This record gives sequence, C-alpha cells and structure tokens, in this order.
Amino acid sequence: MLSMLEGLCAQLMEAEVSGFIGAEKNVHCSGRSDYRCGYRPRRLDTRMGTMYLMVPKLRNHGYIQFFVTERKRSKAAFI
Repeated sequence: MLSMLEGLCAQLMEAEVSGFIGAEKNVHCSGRSDYRCGYRPRRLDTRMGTMYLMVPKLRNHGYIQFFVTERKRSKAAFI
C-alpha cells in the first residue's frame, strides 16, 4: 500500500511541475517558464509508514508539493 502511495505522489508531483513550468519532462519548447534541475529526497511520515519521495527541483524557482506544506511532514498535510 505504501509503495502505491509513493507512486501516486511521484505522478502528482511530475504533473504539477510540468504544469508549473509549461513543458513536460525532456520536451523543449519556447513557452516554458523554468527548467528542471534534478531531484532531491524528501521524507514524508504517514500512519502507514515513512515514504521517501524524490521531489523535482527547478532551476529558478522553489517547488513545494501541494500535499506537503513546508516543514510539515505528516498525514495531516493530505487533509
């Protein structure tokens, strides 16, 4: 169950970042507002256990997942 939640979170983050910068991963276009710059690990504690997410980094802007508020890593962030 925890691995399915990790996969879902990864897909949500990729979709959110793609919408934010205006281009999909590995796609070049002139209308993009930023560029991807790798990933960073982020620990997320839930009641089901601890997940380690690979959060996309952006070159010119910060990115915080919509389901995890800054410095708050718990299931309460999902609600």
